Amino acid sequence: MGVLLHVHMLTNPIVVALHASSDTMAFFVALIATLVLFALNTIAEELEEPFGMDANDLPMNHYLASFIQVRVRGTGNLSSSHQAFWSWHHQKARGRVSAVPR
Repeated sequence: MGVLLHVHMLTNPIVVALHASSDTMAFFVALIATLVLFALNTIAEELEEPFGMDANDLPMNHYLASFIQVRVRGTGNLSSSHQAFWSWHHQKARGRVSAVPR
């Protein structure tokens, strides 16, 4: 997508200059159109993978912890092995552990 944006950036001023009544207007129209497309591309790149661990991704660990709490309240207690695993999972998500529990 970056290649197409750069092609647009190079060809857009020429096309706008052919149809605009003044050079100043052509410059600003081409500039605004190019900046808008680059901004949209940047937003699309940020939203492209919403399930990672970046700052702007969905908080899946929070959703999972909430889901587990609701399920535990609804069905009783988890077994000790499940509790150990989910405790480890939450600590790993916060960067506190690196090894898999046994």
